Amino acid sequence: MLFHKYILLVVGLGMFTIAAAIVMNDAWLLLRYRRRMAKGAIALEPEPIRWRTTIALACMAWAPLVIALGSTQLL
Repeated sequence: MLFHKYILLVVGLGMFTIAAAIVMNDAWLLLRYRRRMAKGAIALEPEPIRWRTTIALACMAWAPLVIALGSTQLL
């Protein structure tokens, strides 16, 4: 049972980490685009920041965390 708790914690925290990484990657691509445009170089405009995906992933990440933290009350 303890193994399942830690797996759920790792999955939940991993989902939060991935959600943050998506935003940071998209922001980095946007920053790099703006720097190239400021120098006068021609660059392809990046995709907009994927807020919907990030929010959905962050909301789904709560489920394993709540289950993992709630399982300690049953013991």
